[in-house]
Amino acid sequence: VDVGGARLETAQAVRLDAQQALAQLDHTEREAFLMVEVAGLSYAEIAIALELTVPAVRSCLYRARLALRAALAPSAPIRR
Repeated sequence: VDVGGARLETAQAVRLDAQQALAQLDHTEREAFLMVEVAGLSYAEIAIALELTVPAVRSCLYRARLALRAALAPSAPIRR
């Protein structure tokens, strides 16, 4: 049994699912999500970059995370 190959296929499938889920997000939601999760920007920095208020950034991130959780739930377990 090729356990390493199975893990690689699973990882590739999850990555593809994540890319597709990100592509389905609204542009602003996707940008805010990537800015906080990939670039590590603060909410205030994101607000300036996207010309939004901090509460609007929080709302965008909430909607983005909710949509991503729903899209990825069948293929990846939600860690708590």
